[in-house]
Amino acid sequence: MKPWIKYVKTILLIISLVYWMRIEGQSQQFTIAGIPVYCTDPSGRPVTIVLVRQLRDIAVSNIESNGLPTIKIDIDIFFSKSPLIQMYFFAHECGHHISGDMIRIHYQRRDSLNREKTADRIGIRMLRDQLKINLDQVNEIANSLRNNPGMFPYYLPGPERAKWILDCFRTNTDNCEEHVVINPKDCYAIETAEKNICASDQRLCRRDCQKEYKGNRRDIRVCEDNCFESKLQCDDEANLVVEYCEAKNNFSRLSWGPNEGPQNWQNASSICSTKRMRLPSLPEFLVAYERSVHRNWADCNGCSHNYWSSTTVDVGKVKVVNMNSGTHHTQRTNQDATFEVRCVSSN
Repeated sequence: MKPWIKYVKTILLIISLVYWMRIEGQSQQFTIAGIPVYCTDPSGRPVTIVLVRQLRDIAVSNIESNGLPTIKIDIDIFFSKSPLIQMYFFAHECGHHISGDMIRIHYQRRDSLNREKTADRIGIRMLRDQLKINLDQVNEIANSLRNNPGMFPYYLPGPERAKWILDCFRTNTDNCEEHVVINPKDCYAIETAEKNICASDQRLCRRDCQKEYKGNRRDIRVCEDNCFESKLQCDDEANLVVEYCEAKNNFSRLSWGPNEGPQNWQNASSICSTKRMRLPSLPEFLVAYERSVHRNWADCNGCSHNYWSSTTVDVGKVKVVNMNSGTHHTQRTNQDATFEVRCVSSN
């Protein structure tokens, strides 16, 4: 073989390997139409983006057995779509991580349809609030899904899903409707039902752990620990039902103070106390998000939008709310973490 032919073959091999590595691999950020995109879970942990082939779906979110949150993207399907549709499906998958609807290895089984609706809601609002897409672009996204029959019971049928996305774009409530007041008399019944579902989820999760790992006691124990942690998180959400009802009914009586900037937990509590105010509860923040009150907070331009709340979930742990997405995570108060502070008082 002539030396130059061998040289050319080597160069072509290197080029093909570089191309293959660029196409298939993983990172925590990639670009769509030249725009860098990334995703984080409620605790701020980056989600790893994995580009693969033969996924048989445009994209799938998961938490791997090692605890790594991922979004797997089928490059052949994903990149055949327009940039706007690519953005939407990426935001949808990110919505699964933001909502925390997964635990390690296993999807939570509860309300499969509602999980997908939640991801649709979070996804379209991310594009609305961060990319400032307009109604015409939302219609383009909705129309791309309109003829999709859906994968029952995981997705709404196409026409219903298209309407849901449009409704969520226009509103800020979790049910994508205008302000709907929950009857306080029903709140305790809802709370009890939610806790029963949490317990059922844990039983199903533990059963799956036994099937997944069979005789491997160590892996079964780790898996079951994750099931228990998920139940605790689920119970925390259920415990907030009554407080959320009260927040909706009393919201008009609240007066919101200015943004006090990023502070640690001790300073946050002290600032509000000095002003004879208090830190808002998690439900109060969520109602403020639903009713778009946060959009009038011009003094938060450039801030992180992560606010301390007064809602505790355990000793030394409180909820931090992201007012850009309406999501929240648990934060230890004895750490040096700083978040925005906004005090509130009741008239």
